[in-house]
Amino acid sequence: MEPAAGALERCGFRLTPFTAQTNRVNGKLVPAGTGNRCAMLRRGYVELLAATGDTALAHQLEERLMRHVGVHLAAFSSAEAAGEQRRLGAAGFPVLPLVDMRRPVATGTGEEEARFTIARITPGPMPEGRVQFLTHHTEHLVWREPFLDHPNGAQALAALDRRARPGRARGALCALYRTPGPARRRRQCDRARARPPAVRPAGLSAA
Repeated sequence: MEPAAGALERCGFRLTPFTAQTNRVNGKLVPAGTGNRCAMLRRGYVELLAATGDTALAHQLEERLMRHVGVHLAAFSSAEAAGEQRRLGAAGFPVLPLVDMRRPVATGTGEEEARFTIARITPGPMPEGRVQFLTHHTEHLVWREPFLDHPNGAQALAALDRRARPGRARGALCALYRTPGPARRRRQCDRARARPPAVRPAGLSAA
């Protein structure tokens, strides 16, 4: 966490303090074994995530980090993560159980709990990179001053440019991002043969 945080700070980002995360399992809060620091933007954010314990979620993170150095995950906000999980399953993606993630946030009056629900697919079906969908239940605790102002002037995470070899990835990406309408789906997938498009599906914002 320390070297990665230092690298982002040298790039001019203001980071949130480190917080350990918890996960609600069978109605009880248990350590997630992960923790994060974020560069919060006025639209979207960049997250540094590290394993902090001996848990299933920590092991999944460590296994993925063994594959390569660099960006590992694109997350998209959704009004209903459970609905995204059902949609992904119906589209043929093997899905993992929903994660009910929590993390403490220090406020002017004490400490509150930021809450997220995350829908994920199993590793493997998308070797081009991980994608997940999450619902923010407490946005006011996540997007807060003064963490939205950065020395480098960054304001927003506006788009995702995803590059992969054509073929199987083309149809999988269209299904994953819920490209609406057969005509639009065909255009976007055909364009991917020469230049993979930046994908900004209607109704979803980069998180």
